[in-house]
Amino acid sequence: MEEITVSEPRGVLAQRMIHQTDDEKAFYSFFENCNSDLTRKEYVRAAVEFFSLFKGELKSPRDIKRPHIIAYKNHLNNKRIKKSPQNPEGKSLAAKTILKKLSAISSMCKHLAEDGIVEGNLTYGIKRPPKQNRSEEHTSELQSP
Repeated sequence: MEEITVSEPRGVLAQRMIHQTDDEKAFYSFFENCNSDLTRKEYVRAAVEFFSLFKGELKSPRDIKRPHIIAYKNHLNNKRIKKSPQNPEGKSLAAKTILKKLSAISSMCKHLAEDGIVEGNLTYGIKRPPKQNRSEEHTSELQSP
């Protein structure tokens, strides 16, 4: 399966689909079907991160299994960003970011299931971080050391 990038404009993935397997066509059509370019970019970003995490293990979308989704969720929960001299451990991803990325992968898996590429909803029942409203996020930022 060819790599995709966030910067590819709408239609480029459709051109690639001409010489792809049915599995790959179903995968690429998911991104082409997004109404918003911003949504498509976020979905592509999440998919690139997801497949990069399992590089070599996932040769095709058909290889995605529930343990991959759970491992990706755990990866997001443990991922650190914004390292600095004052905070060498870095900050963890915000719950909202994790929810957005898991939502993208969930939508992708639902699309693949509808096309018969994967069996059932692979993301059903996978626990997600609780949603926080803006005042809770602001309060937790103020309380962090």
